[in-house]
Amino acid sequence: MAEREVGRAGQLVLLGGTAAAAALAQRAVSVVWVAATGRRPPEDPADPDVQTRQAVAAAALTGLTAGVLRTLLNRRVTRSSRARAERKALRASGGSGASAGAA
Repeated sequence: MAEREVGRAGQLVLLGGTAAAAALAQRAVSVVWVAATGRRPPEDPADPDVQTRQAVAAAALTGLTAGVLRTLLNRRVTRSSRARAERKALRASGGSGASAGAA
């Protein structure tokens, strides 16, 4: 599983990245929403004055965007952690790298 592969530093990056992804998603959805509707997205989807379809659309777009950003970040951190682990193993074995890909 990715959590085992990234180590503590990677988990901290993912934690901070998740928070940043949520904020970035909120901002991106706001920009797209204004461009599409000419109005700001609902600030409080739970507000009864907000139309249900607007609340659901804003929540879905924000969730989708945050999920995509988090997935991309997770994949990047995992890829970096794997490469770092491979380099460390290669240095520890004293190998030149020629046989590392054959395993």
